[in-house]
Amino acid sequence: MSPASLLLVVSLCLTAAQARPDSPSSTPVGIRCSASNNRIDPATTKLLLDCPETMYCPLSANETTHSNEKSQSCVDRLCRRDEFPFGYAVDELLPPLCPPGAFCPDDGSGCRVLVNIGETCELGRDEQCAGMSWTPICLHSTCMYANATLGLACLTETTTYINTWPNGEQTLNAITRDNCASPGLYCDPTTLVCLSAHALNDVCVANYECFSGNCASGICKNPPETPLRIASWQSALVSTTLVGGECPHPVLRIQLTRHSHSRARSLAQHHPQPPLPCEFTTTPRLLLPTASFAQGYIRHQVG
Repeated sequence: MSPASLLLVVSLCLTAAQARPDSPSSTPVGIRCSASNNRIDPATTKLLLDCPETMYCPLSANETTHSNEKSQSCVDRLCRRDEFPFGYAVDELLPPLCPPGAFCPDDGSGCRVLVNIGETCELGRDEQCAGMSWTPICLHSTCMYANATLGLACLTETTTYINTWPNGEQTLNAITRDNCASPGLYCDPTTLVCLSAHALNDVCVANYECFSGNCASGICKNPPETPLRIASWQSALVSTTLVGGECPHPVLRIQLTRHSHSRARSLAQHHPQPPLPCEFTTTPRLLLPTASFAQGYIRHQVG
């Protein structure tokens, strides 16, 4: 047995041990269910069960009769697909994630080994398919390779999601997938032949026809999340403008400072101010000018 296979077996065993029925859980127990009632919500394509979000309904021995009789009881899920699954409390123990080489089904009934090409998979779960040479894809609930090249026959599948807003308004979101080698090709729904994807500003009908994946108002355009790319000449122009606008500032400040100092020196030379001698009187807190200073000051003002 290879190291990878041994690791997978050990991980699956640990998964089962961590999700034993005696594990602590805040979910209710004793809810009756039937796996035959498992169904897909036509609006959201979500798997609906008779059990809460944190539990699943195990198959019974007579489940092959597709009876709606609720002969089983809901049990805690054994695995999870998402890092933060829905329905669990903040302090509640989460089921483990599946190791590499395995996947967690939609009902969370336990990790399973990846599905081989040509076998059954769940809706939109490409990660359930095993494949090495080409990109595996789950199309029409079957694992296959997305390797159809230009001009060859292809398969296409369109899934429509219904979004219901708080005001009751509903909007449709159609997602079309195919098995053409991507990027650069798409499966024409009329001829079922792989065609070249359209470039930017080409006429289009749907998003899957555009290489960018965004068909807006009948024209292939970049998707809204595309980062804005600035041309080299635009960067050079902005840089030159900024540098050219900032360089005169320090030169102008230096010239203004020099002019202020020169004017101050000129005023000091043409209008000298005599010293203002003072003497202290007997009052230590009051500084008064002397009589000689007053006479000299008057002569200076008259002259």
